[in-house]
Parts: sequence; C-alpha cells; structure tokens
Amino acid sequence: MTEGEPIVRGTHILVVDDDQGVRVGVSRLLRASGFHPFAAASGPEALAYLAGLAAHELPAMIIMDLMMPGMTGLELADEVARGWPDLPVLFVSAHTDHPMRRSVVESGRRFLAKPFAADALLDAVAGIVQGREVDPPGARASPRRPDGTDQ
Repeated sequence: MTEGEPIVRGTHILVVDDDQGVRVGVSRLLRASGFHPFAAASGPEALAYLAGLAAHELPAMIIMDLMMPGMTGLELADEVARGWPDLPVLFVSAHTDHPMRRSVVESGRRFLAKPFAADALLDAVAGIVQGREVDPPGARASPRRPDGTDQ
C-alpha cells in the first residue's frame, strides 16, 4: 500500500481458491495487515458462506481464483452478482494466457496475476475496500502508451 494511505482495519474479506497454499498464504497476509479473512476452497463453499450471513456481516470484497474445478471464478462471480450485486471481486490466476483471463480483463473486471507480490495484493485490496479503482500489475489487457492510453 502507498505510504501514509489509511487502511480500513477490521475489514472482512472472503478468499476463494482451490489451492490450500494460496488460501492460507493470502489469509495470513490479510490478517497480518489488519483484515479479517474467511477462506473457502470452492465456489459452492463460498456461496454457502455468503448465504449464511446477514447483510451487515457481508465481506467488503471477495478475492477469488479464476480457474477452479467444478465452478470457475467467472461462474462464482455471476452467482455473487445475482445475490449480492454490490460485492466487489478481485480475480487472481496464474493462467494469464487463458481466454477466460482475457475475458475478465476485457470486461473491465479487476485481475491480479499469480504469483503476485504482497504489496500488489494489499494495494489492490485497499483500493477496492476504499472504493477507488485500482490497476494492479497484470491487470491490463494490453500495454499502455506513455500518455496513459491503451495500445
């Protein structure tokens, strides 16, 4: 995160990834940074968790893997949008050349390529939680020109 930038401490974040190492690592990083993560191993587990929460208990955002067995991150995001349309999502994936990743980026959704630096994830999370747009490394579908426009 940017130095001097306030973080919203105590913010609840849902982490959804089929890789236990990623779930544990991201959850530890978030917890050490003052957030309250809840980790789910699959889309159905995440949906069951969300369905059991009252509106005031919902997470501030979801960090979800794009490529998961059974229910992909895109399918999960569609279900989340139907039930909780204001819940922001940050997609993460190591499959940066997959057509699904291109679809996510081209649709304007937030994406962070794995492996990512802790600061990149925390910057993206802080931006989303604080309600400002973020452009984390690996999020652009194409490089930017020096004037800031896409090529």
